[in-house]
Amino acid sequence: MSLKKSLAWMGLAQAITFILHFGSSVVLARYLTPTEMGVFAVGLATIAMLALLQTFGLQPLIVREKTLTPALTNTVFTVNAASGVLQAATTFLFAFVGAKFLRNEGVKDILMVLSVVPLFTIFSFMPGSMLEREGRFKIVAIIGTLVSVVGSAATITFAIMGYKYMSLAYANILGAMTLSGALMIAGRKDLRVKFGLSEWRHVFRFGAQMFAYTGVVNFSTRFNEIMLGRIAGLEALGLYNRASGINNMLWGNIHYLASRVMLAEFAAKHRSDTPLRDRYIQTASVLTAVLWPGFAGLAVLAEPFIYLVYGPRWVPAALPLIYLTIASIVLVAMTMSWELFAVTGNVAKQTRLEIVRTCISTPLFIGACFVSIEAAAITRIIDAVIAYVIYRPHLERMSGTKFQDFIGVYSQGALLTFVAILPAGTLAWLSQGDKPEFLMVALAVTSGIALWAVTLFQLDHPLKHGMVAVLKKLSLRFARTRSSEEARIDLD
Repeated sequence: MSLKKSLAWMGLAQAITFILHFGSSVVLARYLTPTEMGVFAVGLATIAMLALLQTFGLQPLIVREKTLTPALTNTVFTVNAASGVLQAATTFLFAFVGAKFLRNEGVKDILMVLSVVPLFTIFSFMPGSMLEREGRFKIVAIIGTLVSVVGSAATITFAIMGYKYMSLAYANILGAMTLSGALMIAGRKDLRVKFGLSEWRHVFRFGAQMFAYTGVVNFSTRFNEIMLGRIAGLEALGLYNRASGINNMLWGNIHYLASRVMLAEFAAKHRSDTPLRDRYIQTASVLTAVLWPGFAGLAVLAEPFIYLVYGPRWVPAALPLIYLTIASIVLVAMTMSWELFAVTGNVAKQTRLEIVRTCISTPLFIGACFVSIEAAAITRIIDAVIAYVIYRPHLERMSGTKFQDFIGVYSQGALLTFVAILPAGTLAWLSQGDKPEFLMVALAVTSGIALWAVTLFQLDHPLKHGMVAVLKKLSLRFARTRSSEEARIDLD
C-alpha cells in the first residue's frame, strides 16, 4: 500500500477511535470521581512500568529487518512468549505490593485483572508485526477501529452498571481479546507456534538496546505518575491524568498514527539506501501544521472545554493541561526521533540521551509533586526543552538535514497556529473569566479551522497537496459509482 493510502486508512481509523475514546471519556467523567480515576491511573501506570519485561523491541526488529529467516522468527516468537508470561506473573504478584504502597485496595483489584493482558499477545504478536512490515495498514486500521468500538462500548456499559474504576479494567480485557483474535485471523499465514533460540544473539543484541531505551522512557514516565499519586494523593493523580489524557488525544491519535506508518516508510527507504532527508522534512512540515494549532487551541480553550465537556469537578485539570500542551508543541519540533534512531541502528545512542534527560527531569517532577500538580506539569515543559536541545544534532545527522531546512517549516507552522487560535483567543479575551456558552466555543473552533484551511492553501503547504489528492480520488470514485448506477438504471 502506498504511503498516502496507508496514512488515509490509518487516519480514518484514528478519527473513529478518537471519537469513541472521547465519548467514553466524557461518560466516565460523569460516573467516576477524580479519586476513582486516580485509582485506575496508578494501576495502569504500574502495568505500563511492568510492561518493560515485554518491551524488547521485537516488533521494530521484524519491521526493519532486511531478511526474515525461520530461525529468526522462531527465536522472536519464543522470546516474546517468555516475556509475556513473565510480565503476567510479575503483575499479579505486584498487585499486593502496589495496594500497600498506595494505601488503596482498588489498585490490587485492577492489577490482578489486568495481569492476564500480556498473555493475549503471545500468538498475535507475529501476525500483527508482519501486517505492518508488509504495509497492510488497511487491515491494521480496520482492526484498530474494531478494538476501539469494543473497548469504548464495554467501558460505557460497565460504568453505567456501576463497576466504577473496574469498568476500565474489564474493558481493557475485552479490547485485548478482540485485538489478539482479529490479528490472528487477519495474519493467519504468519501465525506460528514454533520455538527456537538459534538467533538469540541477534535478537538479544537488538532487544537489549530497545529495552534500555524504552525502559528508561517508560519507567520514568510511569514512575512519575505513581509518585504523584503517592505524594499528592489519588485525587490529584486523577486530575493530572485527565489533563494528560486530553493532551494525549491529540498526540496519540495524530502523532502516533503518523509514527506507525512512517516507521515502515523510513525502514523501507533505509533498506534501499534512499536518503531520508526529503521525507523527514515533509513529515515534520505536515505534523507541525496540524499539531501546533491543535495543541495551541487546546491550551487557549482548556478551561471552558473541560467545564463544558467533563463537568465542573474536573476544572482544576485545566491549568496542568495548558502546561502539557506547551510541552507537546516543543516535542513536535523534534518529531519522529525514535523512528529515526530505530531504523538507522542508533538506539544505543538514544538510550544514553534518554538517561541524561531522565536524570534531570525525574527529580524535577517528583520535587514539584510536593508543591502542586500545576508545578509538576510545568516540569514537562522543561523536560521538552531539554529533549529538543540534546536530540536536535542527532536528528539532523540521521536525516541528512540542517536547522536551516526547518526555518520555513516552523514559520509556516507558527502562522497556521496564529490564525487557527485567533477566534478562540478573541473569545477568551472577551469572556474575561466568564464561562462561554457551548455554541460560542464551537463557533470559535469552527472559525479557527476555516482560517487554518484557507491559510494552508494560500501557503501552498505540502499538506494541501495531500488533501487535494485525497479529495480528487474521492470525487472520481463517487463519479464512477454514480455513472455505474445511471448505466444500470438505463439498462433496467
